[in-house]
Amino acid sequence: MRLIAVGAFVAMAAAATPAYAAAPAGDVVVNGSLDNGVKGWWASKNTPINVTGGRLCAQVPAGG
Repeated sequence: MRLIAVGAFVAMAAAATPAYAAAPAGDVVVNGSLDNGVKGWWASKNTPINVTGGRLCAQVPAGG
């Protein structure tokens, strides 16, 4: 009897598991290479950002 119950549980779990689409090809981060400056990235008014030497830099105020 246990074998039947386990089989039914596995069947229900498989039916309840959603199917996911494959991830899109290429980068999923917009402007992840920072080739276009800070386009696609955001910052708050108190934490300005810029690209320096190929890196995204933020000026974080004291206590932040």
